[in-house]
Amino acid sequence: MSSSATEKARDIYIVGFRNQHAVENQAIKLLERQVGRLENYPEMRDRMHRHRGKPRTGQTPRGTSGAP
Repeated sequence: MSSSATEKARDIYIVGFRNQHAVENQAIKLLERQVGRLENYPEMRDRMHRHRGKPRTGQTPRGTSGAP
């Protein structure tokens, strides 16, 4: 692959990674807001707490700083 094609592929990958990170952060915030509204549904609240506590997938790919 040529240098420019490699750079373009890298740029596309980084944009996709940043988009994935943003979507994941939005989902976490949504879950946090929903948990606050579930005081009358303790089983559902506990389940959402467990789901929210799962490890995030946002690991920085090799060769990038991870900064937006």
